[in-house]
Amino acid sequence: MKNDNNYSFVAYIDESGCDGFDKKHNGSHTSKWFVLSALVVRKSLDVELPRRRDKILQSISQQRKIIHMRKINNHEHKLYIAKETSNIPARYINILSNKYSVLNSERKDLFDKKNTYYNYMARYLIERISWCCNYLRPKVPEGNGKVKIFFSMRGGMSYTDFQTYLKKLKDENKDSRINWNVIDIDLIEAQPHSKRAGLQLVDVIAYSFFKAVEQNELNMVDTSYAQKLTKPLFKHKGKIVGYGLKFVPKLENLPEEEKPKELLDILN
Repeated sequence: MKNDNNYSFVAYIDESGCDGFDKKHNGSHTSKWFVLSALVVRKSLDVELPRRRDKILQSISQQRKIIHMRKINNHEHKLYIAKETSNIPARYINILSNKYSVLNSERKDLFDKKNTYYNYMARYLIERISWCCNYLRPKVPEGNGKVKIFFSMRGGMSYTDFQTYLKKLKDENKDSRINWNVIDIDLIEAQPHSKRAGLQLVDVIAYSFFKAVEQNELNMVDTSYAQKLTKPLFKHKGKIVGYGLKFVPKLENLPEEEKPKELLDILN
């Protein structure tokens, strides 16, 4: 971990759903979708995130000083949290992967080794974080243009291995569209969810977009939270799909019954 403080941006990464797949039971014990999300903010505004988080919690009379959407039962409170999170001056990026479709695709090898699938999805996210920071750079002159990346710490994940994976991509210049002028691999680290407000706020994003694609026991999705968060999604030339929302497999390769029609509807 590098102590270089001259970076320009901070990105927080969290997930919703599970990245495993129970092949024996045809996935019945795991989520169908896996969502990996990022909140990208300029470094000068990062210090504001704890105050923003605390104000949200105070407004809903939440005693705990931590936002964790899965542990909040009140629907109206969750809607309020999503709405207030959307007011933070940041950009949001989401990788939404339909695991059934990946398993049935030519990339089914992604499930063969531990963390291979997660690393592959994180690579897509790092790509878009680099594009987003490069796009914002003309408006953010301070710093060296690079981004400090915080992952929400997860069990069984070696972030050193992930850094090694990225270094291999960089060295081999292989199958990646990462803008390496923005990404410094040594500026990647993991911290507990409770330690940084940014990790709690990106939890709101990951949870909200997961709910918008993962069907519940009644075969319904809930787009009400994601609908509050569409404005800050990273866009390029007015396009969100492929940028703020990246689907894996691509939308055109998803079976018709798996396409997230409700989520796509709220983008229009």
